[in-house]
Amino acid sequence: MNGRYATIAACLVATLCTGAAFSAVIGVPGDCATVAEAIATAQAGDVVKLAPGTYTEQIVVDKPLTIKGSDRDATIITCGTGEGEVAISVQADTLIEYLTVGPARSCILAAAGVSLHLNNVLLTGGKDDGVGFEGSVETRLYMTECEVTKCGDGVDLESTQGRALRCNFHDNTDDGLDYDGNAGFVCVSCQFMDNGDDGIEVRLRDRAVVVLVGCTFGGNPEDNLELINTPNLDPKNNVVIVNHCRFEGAGRWDIGAVDLYKPDGSRDEEGSREPAHAALYMYANEFTRPLEEALAPNVLAAHNDAGAPAETLTVQWTRAGGQPENVALTPTQPVCVGVIDTLANFAGGGVGDAEGLTLDDRCIYVGDDTGRPAGRIHCLDRSTGALLASVSTNPFEGTEVSMTGPEGLTILPDGNLLVLDDQSDKGARAAAVTAGPDGFGRFLRDLNLPDPDHAAEGVTMVGDDTIYLPEQERVGMKACSLSSCAVKAGWPVSYLFDGVRRHMAGVGYDGTDVIVSLTAYPPAKPNQNDPVSQNWLLRISPEDGRPLALEWIGACLNDARGVGCADGLTYVSDGWSHREREGGFVDTRGQKIMIFAADVAAAEAGIDQLPVRHGAAGEG
Repeated sequence: MNGRYATIAACLVATLCTGAAFSAVIGVPGDCATVAEAIATAQAGDVVKLAPGTYTEQIVVDKPLTIKGSDRDATIITCGTGEGEVAISVQADTLIEYLTVGPARSCILAAAGVSLHLNNVLLTGGKDDGVGFEGSVETRLYMTECEVTKCGDGVDLESTQGRALRCNFHDNTDDGLDYDGNAGFVCVSCQFMDNGDDGIEVRLRDRAVVVLVGCTFGGNPEDNLELINTPNLDPKNNVVIVNHCRFEGAGRWDIGAVDLYKPDGSRDEEGSREPAHAALYMYANEFTRPLEEALAPNVLAAHNDAGAPAETLTVQWTRAGGQPENVALTPTQPVCVGVIDTLANFAGGGVGDAEGLTLDDRCIYVGDDTGRPAGRIHCLDRSTGALLASVSTNPFEGTEVSMTGPEGLTILPDGNLLVLDDQSDKGARAAAVTAGPDGFGRFLRDLNLPDPDHAAEGVTMVGDDTIYLPEQERVGMKACSLSSCAVKAGWPVSYLFDGVRRHMAGVGYDGTDVIVSLTAYPPAKPNQNDPVSQNWLLRISPEDGRPLALEWIGACLNDARGVGCADGLTYVSDGWSHREREGGFVDTRGQKIMIFAADVAAAEAGIDQLPVRHGAAGEG
């Protein structure tokens, strides 16, 4: 008998003896003697449940399964650390939880394209890696409350996409976390302490995305966070966001920027002068030493102080027919928890000027006011950020209607899309369009706007009939009945911010408040070539327009345009144009969607709703 089938037969005999044939849960050693036998017997979707004990095996998971221990400290999978020995080789979508893996050459090695979930797993003694990957941007990693220690690299991301929540990377001989290729990975409330080289090492290829929220770094003998340039890749579209993190000191820099090679071909760890090839956003971080000691001289951040201005802002608001009233608001700092690149990731289909934004269960809809010769509307997948569909509005299918500047977007009660057309001095118009990838973009009907005498850039829907949109982009808001095209009593509402009218663009609704994005460009700070944008989210009452709260988002966006809300997160599109910069690479601060949570706790709660960054198919 073939050895494989003999193993399966033996396991089935054991299963039949225990009366648990073909059950969804296969116990080891109760139903099968070994983990390998249980996996061979299991059907896709089954659970292999391990009793307490040490299992010395080299396991291959070749079908979608859950491998579940009884307790992380009591259930151990291990093998020797000889060349090529991998404790768990993952070749299909897999959930591993409540066990220890290692020692081994590599504790876990995941094949390209799989989705690997680790929950409450200890990875220890991986001579090469705790978790290693075959490179592909299609590969996913989701880690929750895991510990990675005494490995080479704790986790070696090879263009892997995903996130880690409340994980501890410590005492590894190389790096705690290593970004390679076009990795896109979010870490929330993680620790990177006392690793042998760097806490996190990032090799900046051309589309790496690093998001660190509420993490703690310290005791790493080189850098807590090291950004390494890769030469001869241009343009570079890397993004690094570090917010609400604590840096307790490292052997060299808390954040360092390194040239990959010296003239002789060796890596330059000490004499690097070129800035990191990334848009680096830092705010609300805590350093235990002065910034000049914490940041390498060539770390040039878009923002690196405490974040929102300390002073209170006065918002003056006036209802229609009312008297001006002042409201004092102290800005808070929402946490930037994600970024979707809407330009370089999508060959031939990128968003040229991300403006309006709204969401449904499947899509993030983005308006594209490109004027080439008319705009487009794009659908990005809610779970991955990948482009699913685009439609030109010149003209919409089956009609002569053409929209030159589709900016405001919102979902109508019937599930279709309301598209607002900013025609500049010609005013505004609106249309209902089918939403979703199937049949996306087919024109349904014109929608009449109340007083469409001025272009309005944002729109949102509250309830079954009320829309909110800027009366004029620099003046204020109006609330209207869409069915009757009537402005609600007490509106429009106008605002002044410390006596200045701000540009009002995006409008969203989070289920409680209406949220308006504001943008202003003050003069450049000393030693800066560009003005520092001041982007805000103003929360107002949907009942009377009263200002309720002001949130500063200027560290991450340069031109806040569209606003959409879902699952406790706020999505804001950035219409900033790409610009050539010194050093031969491109300023990549625009055409992105930044995702915000109210604070670190909200980031933890909403992390499973974040889209995993997605690159072009086949990129590695």
